[in-house]
Amino acid sequence: MFRYLSLLLIILAFTSSALALQNLEDVKIVPKERPTVRSQPKGPTRARTRTRGVLNGVLFVLTDPPGATVLVKNRQGAVVKKSLSDQEGEFRVEVPPDTYSIEVASDNYSPETKKGITIKSAQPAIERIALTPTVGSIIIGPAEPGMNILIDRKKPAKVNVMAEKNQIEINDIPVGSHTLSITHPDIVDWQTEIKVEGGSTTYLTIKFQPALVNLVVKSEPGATVYVDESPKGRVTENGEVRIPDIKLGQHTIRAEKDGYESEKRTLTLKASDALAGDKLVEMKLSLRDFSPEFADYFIGGAGSWEAPSSWQVKPGKMVVNGDGTGFVRGMTYKDFKMVFDISFANNKGAVWIVRARDSRNYYMFQLSGPKAANPKTFKSYICQNGQIKLIKPPELVVEDLSRRDDSFTITIEAKGPVIRHFIQVKSAPSPDGPQPLSTVSDGNFSYGKVGFGTKDDEEYIVHFINVVPDKQS
Repeated sequence: MFRYLSLLLIILAFTSSALALQNLEDVKIVPKERPTVRSQPKGPTRARTRTRGVLNGVLFVLTDPPGATVLVKNRQGAVVKKSLSDQEGEFRVEVPPDTYSIEVASDNYSPETKKGITIKSAQPAIERIALTPTVGSIIIGPAEPGMNILIDRKKPAKVNVMAEKNQIEINDIPVGSHTLSITHPDIVDWQTEIKVEGGSTTYLTIKFQPALVNLVVKSEPGATVYVDESPKGRVTENGEVRIPDIKLGQHTIRAEKDGYESEKRTLTLKASDALAGDKLVEMKLSLRDFSPEFADYFIGGAGSWEAPSSWQVKPGKMVVNGDGTGFVRGMTYKDFKMVFDISFANNKGAVWIVRARDSRNYYMFQLSGPKAANPKTFKSYICQNGQIKLIKPPELVVEDLSRRDDSFTITIEAKGPVIRHFIQVKSAPSPDGPQPLSTVSDGNFSYGKVGFGTKDDEEYIVHFINVVPDKQS
């Protein structure tokens, strides 16, 4: 039952009744069938008892509804008999000849009193009383699973889910006009005034408006727009992108373009936005200021680095080991040339990172040493949302990486989507300078931080690093 209906007592801001009524397809009030009060009782019509030698008379009260409370009083107002009519609505009592009054009451009905009822000896008297209902019911269809229904901003007490008919019945609603409100995550908040008649059912056939908003985001052409960190579209040359069918509620909107500072904001979409049509959102992006040249010989310690605690920085060297990644603090580059000297401490190789947006999104390159699982290979990776994968097959390294206490100069040239690597072996430098190591082209990240890390238990030493930005970037 609960998977079809979740009733919550929530005070919400609703759309106007006029708007709600536009969605109201049909209203029909149908009186409920009521049992006909029997014209004749079934019980004995002749009394069996006497009072002061006189045979009593019999008073029958036939009620609608059955099970009503019947109170019989004598002419002095004293209660002679109080009981419920039976399941067929019959009440019977033997009383002395006299004049009596009766009071009939039942839950959700108006009570009724009848006076001056004359009872004669040995004769029956029959009174038929049909009470007037004070409540009615509402049946709503079609019913959406998860609908929240309020009557006069309160949770209704008696609700019947008729799953087979895709309807919801609300019972025991007082006669009169009421405010009916319906909310659901997938529809626009709905509200209307509805009339309830006693003993009748008001049927509502409703057409709900989907609670969806079409966003129109204006920003820099080529910018990617994210909704709740999911990419939804790219801004066209006319400076906007339309993103349809966004649900109501709070969302994070982000616009991002290479070379620009990203823009992020929190947006709360309301029912009025769904009714109004497209929701315009402006995301102005500013050109990013990239960092100047950076060089570090590690003379002043680790102050220029955001690095794991396992790394050791001593004058002239930085030992990289353990888990985690480390980056040059506060520096961001787009197109650049980076040169650094490394040597292997455990001969498993070295790992470096470029264009890192954060600790979960970057390019990573691995030079495997002679004791690595795959020695003398160079691997190019991309890490997106913490997931690392190769972006090209492993490449064989021609240079000899196995000489004891050797060091290597790595040169990186990053321009646009292309990242080129070169290597120079200190013990056997090529007369032609650094030799090509690898070239990879990928357009996912065009700027970010630079740094180092480990992948397969590498331990190595960085002796020097220099990053020179491209003047045109």
